[in-house]
Amino acid sequence: MQPTNFSIDTDRQARLDFGVRLHLTSGVMGNIVNMRCLLCFLLAAVTLTASAQWYDPGTRTSIPDNEWRQHSDQLGAMLALTSDPKKFVDEWYSTRESHVPRLHTTEKVKRGGIIGALIFFSGCGAGSDTCDATVDFKVLSPDGTVYGEHNGNSVWPQPSVKPTVVLLSQASLQIRIEPSDSLGTYEVLAEFRSPSAKSAFHLKQRFEVIP
Repeated sequence: MQPTNFSIDTDRQARLDFGVRLHLTSGVMGNIVNMRCLLCFLLAAVTLTASAQWYDPGTRTSIPDNEWRQHSDQLGAMLALTSDPKKFVDEWYSTRESHVPRLHTTEKVKRGGIIGALIFFSGCGAGSDTCDATVDFKVLSPDGTVYGEHNGNSVWPQPSVKPTVVLLSQASLQIRIEPSDSLGTYEVLAEFRSPSAKSAFHLKQRFEVIP
């Protein structure tokens, strides 16, 4: 497999549906596998080395973890929000690994629109046969109450791959904003846990619902 990459464009620095409460949708892409070695993200220009340290390939300097990207030893995970999750997932799984899919992230969504939460990860199951990680999704309303949640999503129910390969998790979340939903800032929380790696990441992203 030749090294490939994918890019993330963000507004700031920086699948298939199963019905879930409050218009939250979790997704699993069946048994299709598309593995890509992550060389760069636009903007933050982050990638994973074999030890799962985020770094900038342009300056070859390390980048610290933040709310939405974290790592521990060989395990790394990232949470990204996009207004068109189906388009990106379709491009990811339907194109050659040499193709560079572009993920357009977002911070805003209008009432009646949708926003998707995607998990990217690397190093899960390193040194073993399988990845045992799960993700719990939770969405908080502007007033801090739980808008919806979906727990126990399997990250990668397939044989593990070498640590330098970054995968799009088969667990995702789609949020549909109803016309009556509150305006303001929502939080998407993703708790990524790997018992075998004895690691847990608490990832967070925010988006604003506008008229």
